[in-house]
Amino acid sequence: MHNDMTPYSPFTETNGPWGVITIERLHQICIYSGLVGGVLYYVTVHRLATRRRGETRS
Repeated sequence: MHNDMTPYSPFTETNGPWGVITIERLHQICIYSGLVGGVLYYVTVHRLATRRRGETRS
């Protein structure tokens, strides 16, 4: 995405990873990983809330 970056500086001034995937593919990866993270978050919160409700009843 950023061809002016130098991720391996100070060892080299090249940007080897640049151009490995397209910008569109990068955006897809960001969207899908955000969706997966959101689902995991809400599943975890729901499971913890259910577990806590079960503990208070016992």
